[in-house]
Amino acid sequence: MLYALVLLLLIGLSLSRICFIVGILLLLLSKLGVVRKQDIVQVDLLSIVAGLLLFVPLRRVPKLAGRFMGNDKVGDVAAGDAALNTNGRSVVWAVVLDDFTRSPWVGRGAGSASDMLTDLFAGDIDHTHNEYLRFLHDYGVIGLALLLTGLGGLLRKCWRARWKAASDIP
Repeated sequence: MLYALVLLLLIGLSLSRICFIVGILLLLLSKLGVVRKQDIVQVDLLSIVAGLLLFVPLRRVPKLAGRFMGNDKVGDVAAGDAALNTNGRSVVWAVVLDDFTRSPWVGRGAGSASDMLTDLFAGDIDHTHNEYLRFLHDYGVIGLALLLTGLGGLLRKCWRARWKAASDIP
């Protein structure tokens, strides 16, 4: 467990917002399906530690707080009294979604989102920073549906393997 918390701390130090939150969620999900009382207590304690790993650095590390809250010239989104930093993603996503509507079923072609963004933003931005949106733009609704079907199948296989492994434990 200590090893997982150290890895989570290292992810936090990388200043990657989504990886940090996904790491916390994966840490909590790793305990999903516990049945023993001591495991439930462990999950509760782990939840408290994970929350502190998120909250304390946001209050104590200005650079990390800046990645989550404000300090961006483009694309801040108001959330109550705070401004969430989207690093301009909301602007990029709006442009990509607008272009997607020109060919929604089969998309605009492989790599077209990157090409469009490179042209539009003079090479400063060339990625959507959202793989599902990129798939939707490049391959359309049909391509995204195929991707999600494949990911759903993988998730189902992993879920079954997890429960099979748990049932094999004496």
